[in-house]
Amino acid sequence: MNSLNKNKLVQWLIYLIVLILFLNFIGMYVSNYYFNDGDYRDSFGYLFKPDDRPPVSLESSIGYHYFGDTSELAYLSKLEDPYTNKSFRQSYPPLLILLFKNFILSGKHVLIFNIFIHLFSLLLIFSAALKNSKDVDFSVKFILFFVVCSKFFIYSLDRGNIEFFIISILFFVLFFDLKISQKIFLLSIATSLKPSILIFIPIFGFKVLSISAIMTVVIYSISFLLLKEPIFTSFSNMVSSFSNTTFPTLHNWQLLEQDLSIWGKIYWLRHLDNIVETSLGIFLQALYNNRSIIFYLIIIITWLIFISKERRESMENNTELWIFLSLTSVLMFSFSGVYKSTILIIPLFMLMKSKNSIHNENLYIFLITMVFLPIPIFRHMTNFNIYIDLSVWSFFGFAFSLILYLIIFYNLVVKAKKIE
Repeated sequence: MNSLNKNKLVQWLIYLIVLILFLNFIGMYVSNYYFNDGDYRDSFGYLFKPDDRPPVSLESSIGYHYFGDTSELAYLSKLEDPYTNKSFRQSYPPLLILLFKNFILSGKHVLIFNIFIHLFSLLLIFSAALKNSKDVDFSVKFILFFVVCSKFFIYSLDRGNIEFFIISILFFVLFFDLKISQKIFLLSIATSLKPSILIFIPIFGFKVLSISAIMTVVIYSISFLLLKEPIFTSFSNMVSSFSNTTFPTLHNWQLLEQDLSIWGKIYWLRHLDNIVETSLGIFLQALYNNRSIIFYLIIIITWLIFISKERRESMENNTELWIFLSLTSVLMFSFSGVYKSTILIIPLFMLMKSKNSIHNENLYIFLITMVFLPIPIFRHMTNFNIYIDLSVWSFFGFAFSLILYLIIFYNLVVKAKKIE
């Protein structure tokens, strides 16, 4: 087995991850954010944003921290008409609103909920990793160093985002030995909480995809009815709100820090002073305006590649296809925060526990892990210029993701054609 103990590159990465996590946690999080040691609103570090209060939220959960996404969701769930309200148009799925409406009543409940879903997610990933690898030492190190110490886990915990929880369900369904009915149930719940996960479900076959989609529609309808909201109007408003989401914005440096998608980079490049009014600027704007159509076309092409490869290869040797699909969702989704890169734990786990020889194995491990790594940035926001002082991490992670994507595309498409 290609275990963590036998891979020198992985061992080096483990030490680097622990060192960076320690520097961030002690230097930026503990001393600066929760105990207000200094001008916490001006200080900028990778981990734990202090000024994270969303436009609408419940009171602070702990210190100066609001766990923005979860807190905003909790607030919106208290509206009498969450999907027909003209002031607060939202794109959250109705099952989430229903759950929060009944169980999350204060900032303290937000904190408890946030801790619970992240601990439960870690349990799902660990149990699935152990079940699939049959190696306790490997599973413990994988969960501790490449999940708990990862940027996507820490960012998800910081923001109160549920992306990590949804991916943990997908990880569990993939690597834990489940019956088809159990897989369909879990995938339907995951899709009802985060519809974007639907792009991965064709992995399990047409039958699972079809039944999961039908169950998701049923869950949506029941949730709208329990919320006493009109089904068709509410669904239409939800989709419209999601389509009109303007991520990222030029003035939000936290979104600048998070976004790993190619669309975020196009948006910022298009607004450079020497490009904005040129033909290139107009072309970039046209690409950005049609990003949804381009995304779905690329997803279709990705699945065609996946299906064509599936006919010739076994599931056990499909690591490159998993990387390809995962990076497609990260780079091509309209707004891809760093917590969306959680999906890369699936091919990373496959790489590390595989007994078979994998082409460019160490290169893939290195690139995927560098996308995960948090980077300590000790600087201040004074005189911040969004055009020239762009987030180091955002472009670092994006660059590694793009390099990895191009390598995989070459191996799966260009090189494959040459061989044929």
